[in-house]
Amino acid sequence: MPVSVVRAVRATIARRIVLITTVLGLCASIIIFMTPEAEYLPEGEEQNIFAFMFSPPGYNIQTMGRMIQDLNDYFVPFIGDDSGEFERGETEVPALNYMIGYARAGSILLIPEATSRDQVDALVMAVSNRFKQVPGVIAFASRGSIFASNTGGSRSINLDISGTALAPLFETDFRAFIKAKEIFENPQVRPQPSSLTMGQPLLEVRPDWERATEFGLNTSDLGYMI
Repeated sequence: MPVSVVRAVRATIARRIVLITTVLGLCASIIIFMTPEAEYLPEGEEQNIFAFMFSPPGYNIQTMGRMIQDLNDYFVPFIGDDSGEFERGETEVPALNYMIGYARAGSILLIPEATSRDQVDALVMAVSNRFKQVPGVIAFASRGSIFASNTGGSRSINLDISGTALAPLFETDFRAFIKAKEIFENPQVRPQPSSLTMGQPLLEVRPDWERATEFGLNTSDLGYMI
């Protein structure tokens, strides 16, 4: 900027005020009209959802297999349906393109994809409501996303609780789990570990180190054998 222009602007107080007002107005316009929102990405841009079900301790793979078979019997008939049927209230689950699921001891994962992108949130609620009908389990469902994790991402609230004694620690975790369901509206709460209980079986092995030495066994050998 030429020196003469700078001197002209600074010549009077009125010109200085006009310059400051113009700069402030320009900055405010950039902030208001050009700055993107903090949550400018969708909660989940994919049409599929990730639904987890965690069983109480002690459920074996046979029990989990029967549970996922019941889920398959319920959701598979909606594959290939017309999405308009759900809009008209004729079905309780949105139309699906496909559904993938597998079970293991302690948990089940379902990945259904909605036919209509506008019905993904409704699919989350439909799957969650179906999971709630299974007694004793903990369920969690969220929209799939390539920008964040499939368990909430930046929109989730993580609560870390630590302590030296396991019994009161698990009790506190369970209270936080129940309280979260009370203060939020239809939350998807996922505890880690998935079963907030001290009921998992524990096997403690105490080797006879002198006898192990006589047989030429070291710590690695014993660990591999156990």
